[in-house]
Amino acid sequence: MSMFQIVFLTLLSLLFARDARKWLKSRTGRKVRFIRCLVWVAAIVTIAEPLLVQEVAYVFGIGRGADVVLYFSVVAVA
Repeated sequence: MSMFQIVFLTLLSLLFARDARKWLKSRTGRKVRFIRCLVWVAAIVTIAEPLLVQEVAYVFGIGRGADVVLYFSVVAVA
């Protein structure tokens, strides 16, 4: 595991824990917190297993893993 993975997995895990705690405690904005938690989990999996993104890209007929991340991000924001 590279230093990048260690640093960013730690950071993303802390962000996930913060949002998960707020999601469980608050009555308002639960849907937004839940979606944010899903995004943090997706980012954690992507950084921990970078080849998984490439495999997903291959399934969708996209050439590079970075492109599939971009496309999913655009769809998520729209």
